[in-house]
Amino acid sequence: MLGVLLECLLIHYELEFWGQDSVNKFFKCYMSFWSPFVLICFLVYLYFFLWLQTYSESRGHNFALNATFDDIEFNKYDGLIIPGGRAPEYLALDASVLELVRKFSDSGKPIASICHGQLVLAAAGSVKGRKCKAFPAIRPVLVAAGAYWVEPETLLACVVDGNIITGATYEGHPEFIRLFVKALGGNITGSDRRILF
Repeated sequence: MLGVLLECLLIHYELEFWGQDSVNKFFKCYMSFWSPFVLICFLVYLYFFLWLQTYSESRGHNFALNATFDDIEFNKYDGLIIPGGRAPEYLALDASVLELVRKFSDSGKPIASICHGQLVLAAAGSVKGRKCKAFPAIRPVLVAAGAYWVEPETLLACVVDGNIITGATYEGHPEFIRLFVKALGGNITGSDRRILF
């Protein structure tokens, strides 16, 4: 069993490196004789090595970049949105990003940050003395940066403190977007009809 589990591990890394052809080779080669045993081992592998992760990283959208952070002229923008996910871990290390965030913060322009995006705000020194919400694992970083942690009642929750809008998770996007549009001086209107999805 250990040998098959190790083989599944090798297949996983081969999948990441070589792609779909490796999957086809694996199933053609092994599924005829070992199918039930290999399938069970592969499912056990998936459960223990992938599904038990706090969160997984998957490929996002492909799009062409047309500027670097150094190219951005902050005066040409009315607000800043810092998305969540894994990117803020890397963006918080970029001096150009931190300088840009500081300019927005110092100018009083609206800044909206959600989920892990508050890592960038903390690294830029923009949360000191401010009320913030974030993904719960970000709490120690925000508190260490001088923010007042507001415990999210639900993961839909958002909070506004001056020009900074923070939200806990993507589940709060409707409120997060409404608050950001309001901070920009806009208004979201619609009918009073309710729809159940």
